[in-house]
Parts: sequence; structure tokens; C-alpha cells
Amino acid sequence: MGGSKVTAREKPAPATRLLSLALTVFPLLLLITSFILAAVSSAQSDWSYREHFDPDETSRSVGFEHRSPFVNCVLKDNFINVTAPDNTTVSRRVPTPDCTGTRDPGGLCDANADPSTRTISAFFCQHLSLSARLLYAGCALLGAALLVVLVLTAATLPQVLRTGAVGVVSSPWKPVGYWHAHPVKGGTYIVPPNHALSSYLAVLLTLLSALGALALLSGTATAAIALSVFQFPNGDFFSTGLGSGDPTSLHDAGPWMLGRSVGICAAGAVLGGVASYFVGFVWEGPRVGVIETHEAGVVEEK
Repeated sequence: MGGSKVTAREKPAPATRLLSLALTVFPLLLLITSFILAAVSSAQSDWSYREHFDPDETSRSVGFEHRSPFVNCVLKDNFINVTAPDNTTVSRRVPTPDCTGTRDPGGLCDANADPSTRTISAFFCQHLSLSARLLYAGCALLGAALLVVLVLTAATLPQVLRTGAVGVVSSPWKPVGYWHAHPVKGGTYIVPPNHALSSYLAVLLTLLSALGALALLSGTATAAIALSVFQFPNGDFFSTGLGSGDPTSLHDAGPWMLGRSVGICAAGAVLGGVASYFVGFVWEGPRVGVIETHEAGVVEEK
């Protein structure tokens, strides 16, 4: 008895089709998550923070200041009357946060401003402005990649749902896989070229998502360094032999610390890079025609 003949129209197993479907939508899901994390975290103020203390009661925390490339939240003094244990009325300092936001990179910190009016280091302003531009570029590139992957996924999903596979470009005069199954005399295989629109969109998608992830990761690193190292008065906490006492008591505040938005934005960059890697698992890139000749006797002719 001969073996069963496998035809091109044979339906794949349900598990195979499910895995093919999951792999097809995986880059789309990665880029959606990456873009959301990048866009939302870039607009948040919790990139860095520092705790403030009451000058009259140094052990009492009065709140936190926050700063990011696009948002600056400072504490403004607000006094309320409270009743002391001896039934006297005293005024207590209760600062409230006052936030200022901008869409302009460097809008909150201009490195080119008049030094006599600028209260922040120009070096810090340059790094903060650069980080904002890189974050903008990363979000824009990931957004463009998201549009491309939406087009590719919409064009591919019906075929995957129907056949469990993604179609590839073959020779115009022979079916898919013919030349690999039927080598010509002399052991020569012909691999047809691939100049389908989807192949060039796949290359574009890989470049957009990879460059977007790189820009986003660079912007995150630049902002983290500027906000935690260059921002005043963190230098006092890194220095020794100040001769002016505890920096926390000197500034009535602790050092600037990195917030959770830094990690969220970095996670978005990593997911964008992973998405660029998985593009090649779903969509084939452009290919020129290849004629591969093996030595005589390697291919057995029947």
C-alpha cells in the first residue's frame, strides 16, 4: 500500500492554525502595547520626584515635587489654621502642587535664555530638551509602524484564518514549491524573486519599529540622567565635604529620585524592539531570484 498523498489543499490541524493566527497578530499586539506605554508615560509628570519637609518640623513631610521632560510640578506654600494641643490656633504650612505642562521640547527649560533670568543650569536644560525630542521621535516612529502593521495584519489575517498559512510569491509559470520539489537536470534549483508590496511593507515596518524603539530608549536614558544627576540640588547629595551640613536640611528636601514613568517608557521601547524582530517570522522580505546549482550527483533524479 502506498502512502497517503498530501495535497496543497489539505487543511492544517486546528492547533497549527491557532499558532499561525497567534504569530500573525503578535507584532500588532506588541506595537499597540509599545505605543500606548510610550505615549502615556511621556505625558506623565512622575519621571522624577523629591520629598519636601517642613522647615519648622524637619521630620514632617509636606509633599512631593515632580518633574518630567514635559511637566514640572512644584509645591506652592499654602497656610491653614489648626488647633494646637493647648487649644491655641496656629498657622501650619501645607504646600499644594502646582503643575505646568508643555508640548514644546525645552518649553519648560530654555538653555538659550538670558543667564541673568534663568534659574536652572543650561546643561540640564539641553539634556532635558534633547530627551523630549527623542521621545517625540520615538512615539512618531512607533505610531507609523503601528499603521503599517495594521495594514499588513488586515491583509494577512483572512488568508491565515482560511488556510492557516501566509502566501508567498512563486514563479509566474509554476506553483509554489515546484522547483524545490522538481529540480531541473544537473541539480539546479530556481528560487523565484519576491517583489510583492507586502514584502517592502515588512521591511518598512521593521525599520520603523526598530528606529522607534532606539529613539525611545535613548530619550528615556537621556531624561533619566538629566533628572537624577544634573538636576539641582542633586549634586550636593553626591558631593563630600560640603561644610554646610546635611543637604536635606539645607534644602528642606531630599534628592531627586527616578519615578515609575521611566521604567514604563523603557518597557515600551523594549516591546517595540521585540516587535521589529518578530516581523520576519510572519512576512517575508523582498528577494531577488536565485539559481542554486549543486554538484553533480548531489540531487538524485528519478
